Amino acid sequence: MVKKMYAIYDKKTAVYDKPFLSHNDGDAMRAISDAMSQDNMLSRHPEDFSLNCIGEYDDLTACIQIYPVKVVAELNELINVN
Repeated sequence: MVKKMYAIYDKKTAVYDKPFLSHNDGDAMRAISDAMSQDNMLSRHPEDFSLNCIGEYDDLTACIQIYPVKVVAELNELINVN
């Protein structure tokens, strides 16, 4: 199955966090929204982060396809989104 690869970008440090896999943009936004319900850096400073799609991973072939970075959402837009 092909899943999309996402990474959180930190605007203050100008670096991307390690990638994670999700089925689609909505699934990735829900996962990040859930993570923001905890007390952590994402929830304390959502204006500093964005969710980005960076490619695809095929778990049948282990092939990775890298895309140009696409901003899916600014994390401050995901506050209280279920």
